[in-house]
Amino acid sequence: MLHFTEHALSTIRAALAARPNPAAGLRVGVVGSPCSGLRYLIRLEDQPAQDDQVVESHGLSLFIDNESVPRLQGVRVDFVEQDGRKGFTFDNPNQDPACAGCNKSSAA
Repeated sequence: MLHFTEHALSTIRAALAARPNPAAGLRVGVVGSPCSGLRYLIRLEDQPAQDDQVVESHGLSLFIDNESVPRLQGVRVDFVEQDGRKGFTFDNPNQDPACAGCNKSSAA
């Protein structure tokens, strides 16, 4: 399913350790459509939602909504720090590189 780099994993584990109350898991999801541009979310959660799939990966419990599951297949998650900015990045090999988010059909 998801592949986390060591830097991403160490950042997640540090966030878990710094939290006063332990989190039950990590929510990972996709928002938007492929043509308008996918946006990814990642955050600590106290419990999964009723319709989440719970996946154990790298010693973490991942909470993933059913719509996001197929969109996250093979996605590589990294944590980057560059030019004073830092955050998670998502490399999705399934996303069509021809789609630039123009909201026009590529079949037109």
